[in-house]
Amino acid sequence: MKLRYLIPALALSVACSGNKHEMQHEHAQHQHVNTAEAGLHEHGAHAAGEAMLEPSDASIYNLDSRWVSHTGDSINLHTLQGRVQLVAMVYTACEYACPRIVADMKRIEEAVVDTWGHQVGFVLVSIDPKHDTPEKLREFARKNGFNPHRWQLLHGSEGNILELAALLGVQYKKVGEKDFSHSNVITVLDAAGEIKHQQLGLGVKPDETIAAIQQLLIKQMEGRSLKHH
Repeated sequence: MKLRYLIPALALSVACSGNKHEMQHEHAQHQHVNTAEAGLHEHGAHAAGEAMLEPSDASIYNLDSRWVSHTGDSINLHTLQGRVQLVAMVYTACEYACPRIVADMKRIEEAVVDTWGHQVGFVLVSIDPKHDTPEKLREFARKNGFNPHRWQLLHGSEGNILELAALLGVQYKKVGEKDFSHSNVITVLDAAGEIKHQQLGLGVKPDETIAAIQQLLIKQMEGRSLKHH
């Protein structure tokens, strides 16, 4: 696997069960990169009649790791291609930061769903493979009311999690039997799996993230229109 760049590592937060006032609130930083050309069906590249995309050197979909979703399906990351994806790394026993990351993702979902429907996906990757089994992730999805057409929760091996975290610029460290310190990052991937934007911190106003998503989707529509003409 080759990638043109790696996202710089972010500072760790304190353990999620720790004092809330000790949590590190990173200032929102954002990365904008020119979007890749893509003519995509709103339900993904695997829809009937839609060609598979060839990942660029910068795509995380070059990873050949296998994961198990909360529905019990064994998948590769490239099965996520075909629509804009928001990705965050969390763990279900987290008492403070992770629920806020999920809340931030839900705010973004509410802002884009009426216009873009299922053209945007939401992915949570557990950093605690020992405790966050697919069954545990399925229960977590049920409790949070995640729409199954938009949300995917992934369980993987420790090696695969570390590899993906490095590419997303997420640092995490186990600090207890069921507790981790970790970066608070929501990453926007384009349809080909390239990082186009990152929202850092907790409770950040999502305006720039929403704008980045909308710009990607508009360019996808324009790409489809040019392709058909």
